Amino acid sequence: MSDREQAARDVLVKERRVAKRHGGWGEVDPSHGKRAAKAKGTLRQCAHDIEAAAKKDGWDKAHRKTRCDYINKLTGG
Repeated sequence: MSDREQAARDVLVKERRVAKRHGGWGEVDPSHGKRAAKAKGTLRQCAHDIEAAAKKDGWDKAHRKTRCDYINKLTGG
């Protein structure tokens, strides 16, 4: 994964963990949800960028297929 993808994944996973620990998104400060949403948007953009690059150069470079599948699993995309 790229540094951008890793950073967004780390934020999303951390915020989901916080929400789960406190009983759901409704039980935590809204800032947690905003950070998670921003990270999820970043990951979706990364997946879009990977797909665009794959159309141009193919899926074989830089583990694009694996990265895209993982990002889609994380974001529910």
